[in-house]
Amino acid sequence: MHRQTPKHSATRGYSSGGSRACVDQVDDNSLMQEHSGTMMANESRSGTESPQNYGFTSVNMPADKGPDGKIIASGECTLQHIGGNRSHTVGGPMDDRRHRLRGLSSGDVAMNRTNNDDMQIHLAGDGIYHSAPQMVRMQLVPAGSGKANPPQKKATASQTKQSVYEAGAFKHGINERRLWAGLEPDIQRLLDLEVDLLERGSRPTVGTLATGGGGGAQDSSPGRSLKTGQKAVNGAGKDSKDFMHVKQSDGTWSSGKKIRLSKSKEDDDVLHETNSSDGFDYCGGTPAKHKFAIVLTTAGPCKNVKGRIP
Repeated sequence: MHRQTPKHSATRGYSSGGSRACVDQVDDNSLMQEHSGTMMANESRSGTESPQNYGFTSVNMPADKGPDGKIIASGECTLQHIGGNRSHTVGGPMDDRRHRLRGLSSGDVAMNRTNNDDMQIHLAGDGIYHSAPQMVRMQLVPAGSGKANPPQKKATASQTKQSVYEAGAFKHGINERRLWAGLEPDIQRLLDLEVDLLERGSRPTVGTLATGGGGGAQDSSPGRSLKTGQKAVNGAGKDSKDFMHVKQSDGTWSSGKKIRLSKSKEDDDVLHETNSSDGFDYCGGTPAKHKFAIVLTTAGPCKNVKGRIP
């Protein structure tokens, strides 16, 4: 018969249940985004992995802190403690009451930056709105512009901690090389105390306590050593000749080898076409199908404008 005291039940529920957390800082340079934050009183974590939905990513703003350094406003998320181990925590979706876009209608979808930027993409019932106070731009960039950055190296545990945890895992019959795997929180706390004593020099370091010594514990999470990820390409199109943007200081620009303004996709409905191959602007049609002649004005013939003729 399995028996457990109320204390055991409460401890297990606390350890294995999830947590709400305040997000302090986000590290977007690692292969899997990570964040640091606080959970219960006097409980904090750093390096918590925060998986993103494939194809979508965001970096939460840092927390606002008071004079004493304590968080007074921040992003929030829920945490899951894998296997009931509060030392192996994975973050869920983040939200931020300071910047959340709210008050939308049923069925609306939106993306936004901070509450100071006024940058939004809003799929509303009557259309799609791309809004920004400075610039909205679409551009072509060179292929390969988003090539992955060199993989970031994740900080590894000290040799002392590796040795102590290996010995602890071996003692408790756990054949697993990750530092956190399978160890109860109470055991981890004792091991951390031992590591702290050893690294302060209270007694000689243990060297290799696990049988056979070896290279120490390693994180076997998939993808740690692979070249993955990509970088933002917004700056890669700054010199592109193929773009369309609305910019506060410049007005509306459209650039490309061929620019066509038309009432429909039919050639007969073309209002204006610019062809960079000969430098002329064609009004009322397309040179691929229609005949054109130089436009005459009261001051003389145009230099680079042709009009469609019958």
